[in-house]
This record gives sequence, C-alpha cells and structure tokens, in this order.
Amino acid sequence: VIKISASLERVGDYAKNIAKRSNVLAHMPVIDGAGMALRRMSSTVEKMLKDALDIFFDLRKVPGLSDMPIAITEFGTTDADLAPDYLMRIYCQMALGGVSRAIWYPFSPRGDGLVPIVDDNGTPTATGQAFALIRAHLEGRVASDVAPDPFTYACKFGQSALVIWGAPREVMLAPGLRALNSAGVVPEAPLRLSRDKTLL
Repeated sequence: VIKISASLERVGDYAKNIAKRSNVLAHMPVIDGAGMALRRMSSTVEKMLKDALDIFFDLRKVPGLSDMPIAITEFGTTDADLAPDYLMRIYCQMALGGVSRAIWYPFSPRGDGLVPIVDDNGTPTATGQAFALIRAHLEGRVASDVAPDPFTYACKFGQSALVIWGAPREVMLAPGLRALNSAGVVPEAPLRLSRDKTLL
C-alpha cells in the first residue's frame, strides 16, 4: 500500500509539473501530428492510471480495509477553459475508485497559475460552478461505472445523474431527460460527446 501511495503521489507531482509547463508549451510553434500523438499518449496514461487505481481500491476487499478512508489532495490544472470539465472527469474517476475526500488546489488565487474555485472577490469561477454542480447532483451518491464501450467514460451517481465524456459523436437523450454542461447550463443542440468536455 505504501509503495502504491508513493507512486500515485509521484504521478500527481508529475501532473502538477506538466500543468505548469503546459502554459509555456502552448505558446511554442505547433508540431504537425503532435496533437494526435499526445491524445493517444494521454488516453493510454489515463487508462493505465485507472487500472492502477482499480488495483489500489481492490484493497478495500481485504478484511479490515473496507472502510479505509482514501483522500486525494491538491489536484488542479492551469487550463482555465478545461478546468471545470477536468474537475468533473476526475471527480467521476475518484468516486469510482472509492475516494472519500478530494481537495482541489487552489481554493483561491495563489499566483501559481492554477485555476481556483473562487476569484479574488470570493466569486465562484467556472470551476467553482462545476464544484457547486457536483455538490448538488453527485456528492453523497453511490458511483458506478456504466461506460457503454471502450471509447466512452460514464459514471452513474445514484439513480438520477450520469457524467459522460469520450470519443466525439452525437448523443441522443431519452424522453424526459436533460443534459447540462459543467457550468450547469443546458448545452446547444445537437448534443455531442467530447474527450475533454463532460455532460451531466
């Protein structure tokens, strides 16, 4: 357990360093084909991390460890446009893994470029709005993996909420259902899945 924890902490440290460097890299010249290569790598890494966390959380099946609290601290991103959806995706993955406490970093601006929950005036940012959406619709509900195929991620929370994202394609809602984006706003039709943007 300690070795796995240390490895996961190292993954978090690397992710934080990558997030800090991404702002610099975003201003460099585009390399042909790099986007597709990075997407393939990120999908592979995301699956590997999910597999590792699945093994880690299988420890809950060991007698005496079923109620072991698991906390994730200081996760965040420098990408303000994607931060709300990143929060939704990571919340989904952590809920499936049995995480009982997760702390977004930072709560307020710290000058390090990471996207906060509230601005300098205490007003919720777009990420703060996603946080409020999680509290209202997902928190405290049992999460289950309901991904319909290998190209889609989907977490069902209780009986009334689903977070979904994945390979780009159109989504059809059954009658009586509604979709929200990470800001809690009904998205424009037609609804489409995205690798980066979530639907609730």
